[in-house]
Formats: sequence, C-alpha cells, structure tokens
Amino acid sequence: MYAVTADSTAKALDWDRVFQTHYRSLYRALVGATGRTDGVDDAIQDAFAQGLRGKMPGDVRSVEGWLFVVALNRIRRTQRRGMRFVPLRRQDQTTDAIDAATMRVDVLARLETLSTRERELLVAKFYVGLTQDELAKALGISRGTVSSAISRAAARFRAGGTQ
Repeated sequence: MYAVTADSTAKALDWDRVFQTHYRSLYRALVGATGRTDGVDDAIQDAFAQGLRGKMPGDVRSVEGWLFVVALNRIRRTQRRGMRFVPLRRQDQTTDAIDAATMRVDVLARLETLSTRERELLVAKFYVGLTQDELAKALGISRGTVSSAISRAAARFRAGGTQ
C-alpha cells in the first residue's frame, strides 16, 4: 500500500509500479462491487489517468482506495448515462489461488443478491480496505449511515440475501 502524505504529491509516485501492484485487485474489487465486467477496464484507466494528471488530493491515505473510488464513480456516471452492461460471466480458468477464491460462484451469487449500494459498501470496506470515514466522504453520507448500511449488508450477505 502506498501512503500519500501532505508532503508528497501524486507526481512523486511510481505510477508504473502502482499499476502493476494494484490493477488486478482493483479489477476484482470493481467487478465485485458492480457485479459486471463491462467498463471496469476503462474506469481503472481513467482513475490512473486522473492520478497521473495530478488530480489526487494530497491527504489520501490509500492510493488503491482512491483509485477504487474514482473508478467506481466513473462506472456510476456511465450507468447513469444509460450504457448497457452485460451480467458477470464466470471465468473457467484462473491464474492463481486469489483469483480462484475471488471468483467463487457462491461469493458472486451472494453479492448479486445485494443491492448495488450494499455490494459497493461491502467490497469497498472489506476488499479494498476503505474506512467508514473514507466511505462516508466518498459517498456524501454520514458515517453512521455507512456503519448501519455495512452492518445490514454484511448480515444479508452472511444469510445469503434472504433477510
């Protein structure tokens, strides 16, 4: 994880290394949050482009978290503009154990039972590692709302979406 302090800027980062380190996990997180694969590559590319242009705030705690939020917001904008998305398809071949665990059908099936907001919150919190304060700021809602929504979403996820 790369920490960005007030003393450093986005330009000081080794963006090639950041890309190599975080691209795959960002892709998995965004697919998990949205339930779709279409547009994820473009959203990640746009997030990195914003970082390269120096649009990343100086007080970012997690570069991966910032990239996730920027890419997720881009996907949301695209959805609001009426683009059609194809449902997530299970991939038969995975290259490593992490990919295999992430793509497990039962996890995806449970994520699909949740609302878009619930999926996004759970993936951002437990997969990307954003704090409740960071989520509240990114979504423009109170920390208490984030906390209760995550709690309800986690309960529904554990119950298989039957609650």
